[in-house]
Amino acid sequence: EGADAWFRAPGGTFQLTRHRGSSSYDLVVHTHEVIEMAKDVLIGLDDAETGQRGSLLSGERRYLEPYARARERHCAMFAAF
Repeated sequence: EGADAWFRAPGGTFQLTRHRGSSSYDLVVHTHEVIEMAKDVLIGLDDAETGQRGSLLSGERRYLEPYARARERHCAMFAAF
């Protein structure tokens, strides 16, 4: 049995067809999952940095909310890695 997966990449969209016992397919899928996780980590770090900077500049703790959310999310993400 085969299964298809579609991936977007610079230059177009590509289709992979999985054949039984195809470890290269599994590796490609895993690589794309890791890339997406890494993007989420970078976005969260940016949010955390922005919140921390806002708190330091204004002296208001409410700006730490994005920092706290990002920290919680990243603990879960790193456990998944």
